[in-house]
Amino acid sequence: LRYTDRDVHLDLGGIGKGYSIDRAVQALRDRGIEHAIVNLGGDLYALGESPEGGAWRVGIKSPDDQRQVVRTFEVSNRAVATSGDYERFFRYRGKRYHHLMDPATASPRETVVRSVTVLADRCVEAEPCAVSVFGLPQERALAFARSQISGAEVITVA
Repeated sequence: LRYTDRDVHLDLGGIGKGYSIDRAVQALRDRGIEHAIVNLGGDLYALGESPEGGAWRVGIKSPDDQRQVVRTFEVSNRAVATSGDYERFFRYRGKRYHHLMDPATASPRETVVRSVTVLADRCVEAEPCAVSVFGLPQERALAFARSQISGAEVITVA
């Protein structure tokens, strides 16, 4: 790809992160490892069962206080990817700007939704889907995710 505008950049870091997690999970499986958490920058894959037996318990951080958890859920043999407006942002002239863009306006998406978590079979699918549906109401986010990824689940936090 080549851009004529020097200020335009394409960041494939999220997709790369999802791909890396999926590769790590495959490497573990190839070596006979059946139970593990592979976590890279908050996106993860829950392989098999937790040490206590049963599904792994995963928490979603509060966008307002990341030391707090606003929701927990159980997951096994699934990828979990979260995208939110609370880690990568800046303030300019009293207004808060985050990194999740609305393609219709080319500006940060304005929404009451603060984070979106997508569960899928592969992290390389869950991560870009979480970014894509950020800001959509729960029902629309779930409908879009399922139109792209069979069996996807979506959790939004406002």
